[in-house]
Amino acid sequence: MVRDLGRELRLAYLRSSGLETDAHQLETHTSIRKLLQEHTTHPHTKDGEDRGKCFIPLDYQDSIITRIRVERELRSIFPGREVSHMVEYVCGRHVCGKYNSKPNEIGKTIFGILSLINKQSSIEEFLEAGIFDRDLPFQKSGVDDNLKLIAKGAKDDRDLDSLRCSSGWSTQDKESFITNQWRMLSPFFWKNVNKPLYYQLDNDVILPWIECKQVDETGGHSDVCKIRIHNAHHGFGKERLSFALKVLRSTNREYFELEFEALKKVDLHNHLVPLLAAFRHQGIYYLIFPWAGGGNLFNFFQTPPKPRTRVSLVRWVAEQCYGLATAVNHIHDVSHLENSRLIRGETDSDGREETEKIFGRHGDIKPENVLLFVDDNPPLGSLKLCDFGLTIFHSAKSKSRDRLSPGAMALTYNAPETTKDIGISRRLDIWCLGCLYLDFITWLFVGPDGVHKFNEARYNEHGSDKHFSSDQFFKTLTIWRIIQKPLIKKSVRDHILELKSREDCSDFLKEFLLLIENNMLRTNDKERIECPELCSKLQVMLDKCRKDETYCSGRRQILNAYRIRELVTRLQAHTIQALGSVSGQTRVHN
Repeated sequence: MVRDLGRELRLAYLRSSGLETDAHQLETHTSIRKLLQEHTTHPHTKDGEDRGKCFIPLDYQDSIITRIRVERELRSIFPGREVSHMVEYVCGRHVCGKYNSKPNEIGKTIFGILSLINKQSSIEEFLEAGIFDRDLPFQKSGVDDNLKLIAKGAKDDRDLDSLRCSSGWSTQDKESFITNQWRMLSPFFWKNVNKPLYYQLDNDVILPWIECKQVDETGGHSDVCKIRIHNAHHGFGKERLSFALKVLRSTNREYFELEFEALKKVDLHNHLVPLLAAFRHQGIYYLIFPWAGGGNLFNFFQTPPKPRTRVSLVRWVAEQCYGLATAVNHIHDVSHLENSRLIRGETDSDGREETEKIFGRHGDIKPENVLLFVDDNPPLGSLKLCDFGLTIFHSAKSKSRDRLSPGAMALTYNAPETTKDIGISRRLDIWCLGCLYLDFITWLFVGPDGVHKFNEARYNEHGSDKHFSSDQFFKTLTIWRIIQKPLIKKSVRDHILELKSREDCSDFLKEFLLLIENNMLRTNDKERIECPELCSKLQVMLDKCRKDETYCSGRRQILNAYRIRELVTRLQAHTIQALGSVSGQTRVHN
C-alpha cells in the first residue's frame, strides 16, 4: 500500500528513466511564491473543471523550489545569518553535484506551502522540530483560537514538535496552511515491478486529472470515465495520453478486494487489460487502466466490417480469437504466479493453508468486456479482455465448487449450469467464448444487421415457459413436470448451418463454426473442450490462415472430412425417406 502519495515512487521513476527534476526554465529572480501561484492547475471531475480547487504540478514544484532560489530567499529573510543548514533541509544534502537525501527526508514541500501563505520565516521552526515532508499532511484539532496543527503520525494534539512549528500563528494562518498544503500534495501514480499498487488517499487530496469525462454508466457495478493525468503525476509513459478510470459503485471493501486481488494475480498478457493503479478517495474505490481508443466489442459489432472479403480482415479475426483464448487460458492456469496464495483456499488438518496449484475463472466474458486497443496492433488493433469483478482463483480441490450469485452474469451469454444449484467450473468461460466467437463470425459475414437479427431470433424462441423471453443461446424444456433439460436453441443451430452453407464461407470459417458447435456450445459442461486444447486448435488454424490464403478466405473445391460427413448425413436422410415412401406404396398395393 502506498501511503506517501507516491513520493518515493516518483524518485525511483525519475532515476530509472534518467529524467531531470528541473524540467522548466523559469525566471530566476521571480519569487517562489509568485511562481507557484502562476503555475497552478485546476483539476477536472466528471462534471467539468473544478475552479474551487487547484494543484501545483510536481515538475513545476521541482523547477521552482531550487537551491538557488531557496538560498536567495532565506538570505533575504535571515540577513547576516548562516542559512546553509536550512537550504540543506529544504533541498537536501548536496554531495558531488547530487542531492542524496530521500524525498521524504527534506522540507521542500513544506517550504513551498509556507511560501504560498507568506510564512517562509517559519521554516526554521519546522527544521528544529524535526518535521519533514513525510509528516505531511497536517491535520486540524480544535477550532477557532484553540485550533492546532498536528503532523501525520503524531499521537495526539499534545505533540510538542507539531505545536512548535505553528506557535505564534493566527487561526487564519493555520487554516491557510491546511488548505494550501493540498495544492502541493497531488499524488504520483506508478507501478512497482509491473505490479499495480493501491493508494490510500486522504479525502482532501486533489486528484491530478486535467481531463475527466464520464463515458459509460451502463455497467451494473461501476461507471467509467476517460481521464488525462498530468504528465508529471504518473510514470506510465508519456505516449499514454488518456486512461480509463473505473469508479466502483459499491463502497464495500470486500467487493473491491475481490477485483483488485484478481487483477494483481494475473500477470501481464497481450490480450488482458492490465491494471495500472488503484486507490480509495472520499470513500469510493477507483481503478486506473489504459484507455482503449476503439471502445468495446459490443460497439464494434455496431459498425460494418471494412472490407468484408479482405484476407487481412479474416486473418485479424483469427488472430484475435486465438489471442482471447490464450488470455482465458492464462487465467485458468495461473502457474505464472510467484509466491501466490489462495483467495479461496484449502487448509490441511493442522489449519495451515496448502500450497497447491491454483486455477482461475473469469466468469463474465461478453462483448462489453472485450476492449479494442487501436494503437497496439495497427491498423485494426488488438482485442483485450477486461473486467475481473467476477474472476475467481481457487485450488484444484475447489475449482468446481464455486457458485455465481444470482444475476451476477450478463443474461445473454449465460451457460446452462448457471441456472442450476450446482458448482460452476472453468468451462463456463468456454461457453461464453463460444457465444462471443459466433457473434464475431456473424458480424464478419453479415455485419451489424445480421448480429441484431440473430439476437432477435434467439429472443423469439421459447422453452417450456412461454412467458419467459431471452436472447440466450439455449432454452430449457420441462420433462414430466420435474426434469429441466437445457437444449441449444434451434435458431442457433439453424444460424450456424446457414453460415456454413454460404458461398463465401472459407474452410477456416467453416472449421471454426464446427469447433464452436461441437466443442464449445455444449449444454453439458463436461463435454466442452478444455482451454489448452482450444488454444492448440485455434493456433493450428491461425497458422494455416497465415500460410494459405485460400484456406483463410476462399473455398477449396476438394471434399474435406466435414463435407464428407455432411454428404453422408444427407444421403442417409434421403435413403430413409425413400425407403419410407416405398414401404407406403407397398402397403397401398397390398
